[in-house]
Amino acid sequence: MMRRRHGYYWTRFLVLTVLLVVTFAAFVVLGPSWWQLVTAAVLAALLGQVMFLGHDAAHRQVFDSGRWNDWSSLVIANLYAGMSYDWWQHKHSRHHAKPNQIGADPDIATDVVVFHTEDLTTQRTGLAGWFTRRQGWLFFPLLLLEGLNLHVSGVKTIFGRGPVKRRPVEIAFITLRLGGYLALVFCGLAATDPFQCPLAAQYRPAG
Repeated sequence: MMRRRHGYYWTRFLVLTVLLVVTFAAFVVLGPSWWQLVTAAVLAALLGQVMFLGHDAAHRQVFDSGRWNDWSSLVIANLYAGMSYDWWQHKHSRHHAKPNQIGADPDIATDVVVFHTEDLTTQRTGLAGWFTRRQGWLFFPLLLLEGLNLHVSGVKTIFGRGPVKRRPVEIAFITLRLGGYLALVFCGLAATDPFQCPLAAQYRPAG
């Protein structure tokens, strides 16, 4: 039961990589079209699976070597998903060390959503109070913004003053991932002919 399933994880990683490449190619071929909503939904589902894979690697479940697990998590989180691995590992480790303990578990700390009232310094009024009283109804719509929150938190960490292991690597990977993604989106969707985009020229159909 505790034996590592190397074949399963390698297969999963390769399949996800191939599917991401296919989705990228479909995005380029479709160009400025409403069908891009489908590619966006597919990409969201694939990146969710990518982060599950990164989660398992961060928990040392993929490889026997801790170094291999670290680097695979770094590549998956930063380069594939655009999220800081060091930030996530620090936060997630604190969660597992003291799960659901107020003041110790960052996953239940008061932020946009209030999980408890013990650490509220002041009563929420106005718009914040209105939102908090209805947070149960708004919880699932808020999940649509969680991906953005993960990106922002990671970028703030790697460009902040706190210690970050392999900071240059994380900055390079995230810059390449987020910068390349935004360049592809704006270039591929803004051009009348998507194949005018240098990033997409190699996919121009023959003839």
